[in-house]
Amino acid sequence: MLQTALTFAFSVVGLLALAGGVMYILGRKLPAQHVAQASVRLPVTMAAVFDLLADAKGHVRWADGVTRVEQLEDRNGRSAYMQRMGRNRFVLVTTASEPPTLLVRTIEDDDGPFTGRWIYDLEPIDPPPSMADAAPGSHTRLTLTEEGTIRSAIPRAVLRYLFSYDMYIKRHLVSVARQFPLMPRD
Repeated sequence: MLQTALTFAFSVVGLLALAGGVMYILGRKLPAQHVAQASVRLPVTMAAVFDLLADAKGHVRWADGVTRVEQLEDRNGRSAYMQRMGRNRFVLVTTASEPPTLLVRTIEDDDGPFTGRWIYDLEPIDPPPSMADAAPGSHTRLTLTEEGTIRSAIPRAVLRYLFSYDMYIKRHLVSVARQFPLMPRD
C-alpha cells in the first residue's frame, strides 16, 4: 500500500516537473511582448463610460478581481495608485486622459511579472435598430487594448496556450458592461 502511494506521488511530481519544463521551453520561444484587444457596445454616452473608468478608486466596487485600490502620490503630475488583484499588485499611472475619448493606464513598477498598459478608446455609435427612439451617437463602443510584457517564460506560455492574452481585458469589459444594463422599456 505504501509503495503504491509513493509510486503515485512520484509519478505526479514527475508529470508536474515535465509539464513545467514543457511550458518553460514553449514560453522561452514566445516573445515577451503581446498586444490584445477587445470591444464592447454600451447603451450609454461616452461621458458616462469615461467617468466610470476614470474613477480609479471606484474600480474596487465593480471590476472583477480588483480587491483593493490605494491612491498614491502623483508621479510627474500624473495620477497614480496601487491596485491589488488577489496576490498581485500593480502601481498604475494615468499616462493619458482625454475625456471622453481616451484613457491610458500604465504599470510603472518593476516588481511584478507583468508590465504594460491598457488603452481605453471610446467612440460614439448609433443605437441598434431596435432602439429607434434613442438619439444617434447615444451609445458607446469601448475598445480596450493591452500592450503587455510577460517577463517569465512559464506564465507567458500558460497565458498564451491555456488561456489567452485577451482573457483579462475581456473580463474587465464584462465588468464595465454590467454597470450599464439596458433599462426595461415601458
